[in-house]
Amino acid sequence: MIMRACRRASLTIEAAASLPLFAIALLAIVSIIPMQRQAMDLTQEVFLSAAEEAMLSTEGREYISISEEREFVPLTDFFGMISVKCRRNCLAHAWCGYENDYFADEEFVYVTRQSEVYHKDRLCSHLKLTVTETSSDEVRFLRNDSGSRYKSCNICHSRLSDNILYITPDGDRYHNSITCSGLKRTVFAIRKSETGDRRQCSRCGR
Repeated sequence: MIMRACRRASLTIEAAASLPLFAIALLAIVSIIPMQRQAMDLTQEVFLSAAEEAMLSTEGREYISISEEREFVPLTDFFGMISVKCRRNCLAHAWCGYENDYFADEEFVYVTRQSEVYHKDRLCSHLKLTVTETSSDEVRFLRNDSGSRYKSCNICHSRLSDNILYITPDGDRYHNSITCSGLKRTVFAIRKSETGDRRQCSRCGR
């Protein structure tokens, strides 16, 4: 009887000891799914960044290289000591123009989102943003290329109380963040017949 009782007690202790290990192992397996999803999101993010920079780059580089690293924390990291590093690299060929038959039936031109003009030259200076850093004291007296004053950006909600501001020569807004989407341009190639009410750029359309 005593031996039987000891054996049962031993089995109970072993089961109690193995249960936490089983739970940790299960959590580790479950952690793989969200970490794989995050890794896939990172891959797509790096790919899209490389594609956008390859399209917009005018620096004469042949290849665009983008690298990003993130740290993922598994569900079993109870004490903040475990992390899994994930790095994604993307090498893209810089955009060097469409083939002549890209729009075989018609001439194509370049536009940006919400633009009022179309461009014949991809390297037109109106398509290439020149960002200048300024201050709230200076921006009050500055004028853009059209002679207009700069106003607050309705995207980054910049204010004259901000210490550092960013402007462009052909824009009419000041920004408090260099990463504001108002300082970015995505260029599209469209058929000339699709320009709608857009007028021809006075700089590259001559």
